[in-house]
Amino acid sequence: MQLQNRELTLPASSAPEIRPAESDIATLRRHVISGDWTPTNNGTCTLTDLGLRHNGNGLVWLHSGVSVHEADSDTGLAGSDKMSHEYHKGLRTDNQLSKKAFIPFVQASERERFGFKRIPVDGKWLHVYADHIRFLAKKRIRIDGRQVTGYTAKGISVEMLG
Repeated sequence: MQLQNRELTLPASSAPEIRPAESDIATLRRHVISGDWTPTNNGTCTLTDLGLRHNGNGLVWLHSGVSVHEADSDTGLAGSDKMSHEYHKGLRTDNQLSKKAFIPFVQASERERFGFKRIPVDGKWLHVYADHIRFLAKKRIRIDGRQVTGYTAKGISVEMLG
């Protein structure tokens, strides 16, 4: 008996294919609301593009937060909620911190303190706050005639505690 080489054909996916003609927002939104997540899974659009978001319990309208099964469209915020949102939106735009506003620094001490680790920094032993060690650069240095792996604080502000 001789085996024949046959190609195996797999059944088509059960999810309907999104055609270019159906790529308008309303149609894609209907697909997602009905449970077909193909438009978002294949990168055609995001939930925000469709005016939707997921709150952990299901799909809701982006602005109002009302379930898509309770309302046919996003009514937006109304009344005191709308006033509060507009008020806070105005505050947030003026108070944005940029990444450049963050200036790393290191707290160090010559005596032992809780939460500080004793490490060699720029040629001497210091107690540095453990969470700030990540701002220092590793470097092979000499202390008391011995070569050890230590740290350098070049370009970093070191705040010495009393």
